[in-house]
Amino acid sequence: MDVERTPLRFSLCGNSDAFNASGLHGQSSEVYREGLHANREIKTDRQQKHPHVISHFVVGTSNSMSISDGPERSSHSEVATAAQLCTTGPPRLLATHSAQLHTLLGLYAMSMNCLEAAEAQFNAALRCTTDRELWTFTNLNLAIVYLRMKREGDFNKLLENINPETLPSHSHSLRAAAFYVQGLQCFFQARFNEAKRYLRETLKMANAEDLNRLTSCSLVLLGHIFLSLGNSREAMNMVTPAMQLASKIPDIHIQLWASAILKDLYRMCGDGGREAEAYQMHANFSQHLMIDDSTSHQCSEHALISWVEQPLASFLQLNSNMATASTSNMMVMPAPGSSIM
Repeated sequence: MDVERTPLRFSLCGNSDAFNASGLHGQSSEVYREGLHANREIKTDRQQKHPHVISHFVVGTSNSMSISDGPERSSHSEVATAAQLCTTGPPRLLATHSAQLHTLLGLYAMSMNCLEAAEAQFNAALRCTTDRELWTFTNLNLAIVYLRMKREGDFNKLLENINPETLPSHSHSLRAAAFYVQGLQCFFQARFNEAKRYLRETLKMANAEDLNRLTSCSLVLLGHIFLSLGNSREAMNMVTPAMQLASKIPDIHIQLWASAILKDLYRMCGDGGREAEAYQMHANFSQHLMIDDSTSHQCSEHALISWVEQPLASFLQLNSNMATASTSNMMVMPAPGSSIM
């Protein structure tokens, strides 16, 4: 299988169920602590009667992070609502939450394959956060962006920040994610033995932390490696549980990747019937994502991925005016071939 056909449109994340169980009820989970909304400023704001902002951060993040069926529409809508609430609340509210907003927008941009926008959002988040977990989480996702953009030099500049052995974080989840990023880099460089070693570390830690999405990502990447090495049996042993786990989450991006590998595996084994089934499954996942991407790109909230330096209130107002003007133009646009009289 050609590496170029690997649908690496996912971001690093944790167990979305654990995340959903955390923020809205004030409970603490590892994923919630790993750089997303659990710092002292947010707790202070919760005490100061800003629960709506917190709930939209939590819902937006759980959608962006799980990348499940149809996440893009709901995630950018929730993040846009959080952004609007930040601009209408006390001035310190936006200053407190801007890093989280940029991180969420970066995750959304990654899911939409808007890599330049994702890079800009993650760098903006890094410039305005002092939270160690969020800083580490953002660096890890930025590293994946650079791998996907084939910018090895920029990736290497982040190595010190994402080395799992010296990670400036006490989070086991983030350390597991760091091993995954190392494995992903080795995979792209065809250093398969090293990649397997890193990914097995990821699996060991992810299983201990119940990080289902990271587990399924590691399994499918190991399957891809074994397929590249011509070991169909081991590849099948990795991809089959990865597909089952991705179906339970659910995560359509991982399902798309796994189905592409299954298609090649069944062809390698001479099983035409199952190859056809895998081909159809892959086509269905692809079509679903194409429709969802198209819908998301047409939403006015999608423009938020280009917000970096300008004042957020002005940016939201400008885009609101543009969306209104666009709608008005569509209402008066004559049909092709019709008279305007």
